[in-house]
Amino acid sequence: MCGIAGIYHLNDRPVEPEALGRMTRLLRHRGPDDYGYAFFDRAGNHLTAGRELPAYLPQAVLALGHRRLSVIDLTETGHQPMSGAHSRYWIIYNGEIYNYVELRRDLIHLGYAFSGTSDTEVILKAYEHWGRNCVDHFNGMWAFALWDTKRQTLFCSRDRFGIKPFYYYFDGRNFIFASEIKSILSVLSRDKHVINEPYLGRFIMVGKMNDSEQTFFKNIRQLPPAHNLNVSQSGLSRRRYWDMPARCIKKANACLEDGPVVVERFRSLLTDAIRLRFRADVPVGTCLSGGLDSSSIVALASDTLSGQLSTFTAEYEQSEFSEGRYARQVAGLFGTDDYYITPTGREYVDFIDRFSWHHDEPCPGPGLFSQWHVMQLAGRHVKVVLEGQGADELLGGYPYYFPRHIYSLARDYLGNRYYNTSLNRFFNDLKAITAHPQSGLTLSGCALNVVHQIFDLMLPECIKIPKNLLIRSIQNRLKPDLINQVADQNILSQALPSPPHEKRRYLHDLNESLYWELTRDNLPMLLQYDDRTSMAFSVESRLPFLDYRLVEFAGSLPFYHKMQGARTKVILRNALAGMLPDEIVNRPDKKGFPTPFAVWLKQVLSEYVNDLFHSSDFKNRGLFHADKVQHLYRQHCSNTADHSWLLWRIINIERWMQVFQNDFHKYCHKYSLPDPPKTRPIKQDTLVPAAIGT
Repeated sequence: MCGIAGIYHLNDRPVEPEALGRMTRLLRHRGPDDYGYAFFDRAGNHLTAGRELPAYLPQAVLALGHRRLSVIDLTETGHQPMSGAHSRYWIIYNGEIYNYVELRRDLIHLGYAFSGTSDTEVILKAYEHWGRNCVDHFNGMWAFALWDTKRQTLFCSRDRFGIKPFYYYFDGRNFIFASEIKSILSVLSRDKHVINEPYLGRFIMVGKMNDSEQTFFKNIRQLPPAHNLNVSQSGLSRRRYWDMPARCIKKANACLEDGPVVVERFRSLLTDAIRLRFRADVPVGTCLSGGLDSSSIVALASDTLSGQLSTFTAEYEQSEFSEGRYARQVAGLFGTDDYYITPTGREYVDFIDRFSWHHDEPCPGPGLFSQWHVMQLAGRHVKVVLEGQGADELLGGYPYYFPRHIYSLARDYLGNRYYNTSLNRFFNDLKAITAHPQSGLTLSGCALNVVHQIFDLMLPECIKIPKNLLIRSIQNRLKPDLINQVADQNILSQALPSPPHEKRRYLHDLNESLYWELTRDNLPMLLQYDDRTSMAFSVESRLPFLDYRLVEFAGSLPFYHKMQGARTKVILRNALAGMLPDEIVNRPDKKGFPTPFAVWLKQVLSEYVNDLFHSSDFKNRGLFHADKVQHLYRQHCSNTADHSWLLWRIINIERWMQVFQNDFHKYCHKYSLPDPPKTRPIKQDTLVPAAIGT
């Protein structure tokens, strides 16, 4: 796990070595173990490489920088930037290719020789053999840039689900990329730090982000998941290399998979995904929240691996926000070396600015506070942890998927497709869902929604779209969203609309919804949080539920393997039955990363929050009406209503604006730590020299 950065001047402007040094220093938390640079001339040839920045290279138009968190091959043969055969290919890489052992063996049989044991070298040889199709052979997470000196092409790639980040700036003449936005901003002139207000407006309204190539900064884009990017003197070209295979969708629509064989196959794939993600030359542990997903990883890992497993858990004194008792139950059952941390509200004040700095962009909910402290705890003991991220989007783990399951049953019953669907089954599931404590649904409301869905199926698109807009308009008038009352109408009026769904893939609504949640609407956002939070503490997070083999298998399953009645993630629960306590396998509630933020707002954080909402910066920012936000806060403190999620979003946006708009260079100086004395000293007053774009 590492940080990458690069500058490519297509107009033959020389790269300033110090600019690259600044970019990589801001990524030091991603790779504190090692670093390196490489420079190339107009003809694509390698000029120099090493740990020392050259003073000036007038012929260098391309520069690559790397920060390394040493996890596989801890020796010098794992150093980056790394060159391939005859120094034709050079790579900087962030991530892990878990099947590198098998790929290395295959490439040796094909005649390739290796000098070390790193997965980075495997990528180089794989590219040399398969070219751009090499990514089809990788099982892992990655973001890399590979320079072909002969073709003078920079080949960039991001993994199938966007676990690892890749951001870039391109103005037709300058291509600048990095693992984090702040790294790019540090070399751009201030006039290029423009906020993407339509994107921010949508985030203010619905708390969504990362569902397109756009970011919160107008001039910075991200390479979407499952995409390759080629950069040359001809410009940029992009291609998607993976999507849910048509064969998987066809199988799911036909409802062909059934029986215990499916459960066994799922358990086998998940077990192997966990086995591969324990490959490392450093200690590996697991996060353990006490929920089904992380508990499943602990159970299967303990069943297949030798040695004691380390687990890391956040718990709170308030039982309604804590899953500690479940985590302790699992840790005791499998004899893990378990560690616990109890975050307090007083830590929030110091946390929020550092959090904003590391995340580059705001986040919509307080669950990240718990995850932050789990990673802080893990970073004291291990370099790598496994997490359960992705299981909910893959298998239907959230209560808000309940309506999609109901629609799937209705569609199936009316089409007479699913062998076990009957009117009795439909109403039994409907009753179970409306009785679930977290569904928030009523029987009559569900019935009306089903009728609405059936009616929708009969309408042509030209009528359906304006009809839906009209309904939303009426709903907003009858019960306006709180955000519309407290946020500035100018920024809300220009907010980006949510991206439309393209051609329908799946027959059943639940599977269709999960496809979009997995590839665009929810998971990419969660993966960004996971990456930034873990890397803030130099910890590599590995996600076995996002092994592409498991994802494709789940994508081939009928919807009823994911939800039956109010029972979510059915196949996972069935696969772990007998391995985990029934209390955990059959838990009906879904907590995620619970945090007592709602309570803290009324108590330990009251002075801090009041000061922020009455500050001149907040009032003059123009994003929110300060008096209305203060009224909202008073309602929350008086127990009139729980506004904690909305208040978190408002506070987080204000502190993020303070960090990245008011005090960006101050934070650059604060967190751009000098390297160990392997290189010549770099004057700190050169941290912000002439910027690109001036």
